[in-house]
Amino acid sequence: MTGIISDNTGRAGGLVKAVAAGGGLASAQVFTSSGTWTNPGGLSRIIVEVVGAGGGGGGTQATGTSNSGAGGGGGGYATELISNATAGSSQTVTIGAGGSGGAAGSTNAGSAGGTSSFGSLITATGGAGAAGGGAPRNGGAGGAGSGGSFNGTGTCGLPINNEGYDSANGGAMGGSSIYGGGGNHTHAQESHNDGTGYGGGGSGGYASSGNEEGGDGSAGLIVVWEFQ
Repeated sequence: MTGIISDNTGRAGGLVKAVAAGGGLASAQVFTSSGTWTNPGGLSRIIVEVVGAGGGGGGTQATGTSNSGAGGGGGGYATELISNATAGSSQTVTIGAGGSGGAAGSTNAGSAGGTSSFGSLITATGGAGAAGGGAPRNGGAGGAGSGGSFNGTGTCGLPINNEGYDSANGGAMGGSSIYGGGGNHTHAQESHNDGTGYGGGGSGGYASSGNEEGGDGSAGLIVVWEFQ
């Protein structure tokens, strides 16, 4: 929480002051799948964190300079302090699904990660899917948050350069979110790595003699911190 609710000088930010005035932390609800947040009652306010899903890495084939796929983008992020009255009695929670890695062979792109949302109040889009093998290819763009007092973007997946490789000489690394890491670069024969944590993008596939799919992105996340 410190990095989220303090400014870059280390002084307590607005969220800290507002929460302190309302009372202490009572409980937290963590959502890794879609559902409904139900207000337990007796709250003064909540802090909601929303993370979009990671995008899928690009698939590839072992032909010419097309044997490395680019990395999928990391999921976006948003956080907001919400009064109990605005929170209401319940809110629909939607968790974005991780994007699928591009299919093995040719230059198949990965799919975008899904959007996570807390009712209509806060949203974070998923990272974009990455381009498949071929040179040069860009990594997937990071997702973006909206509706929060702080809205951040996930990091882009790494590209592949003019020779069909990233700097690690293999399938490119996926982008990261605030709560998830991108799938690591790959350079083993026919390999890929999925995104980790929540909102991490999948790595590009690497193929040395056959075909290889891209890594899958990891799903999004929503955390509701409940204050008395």
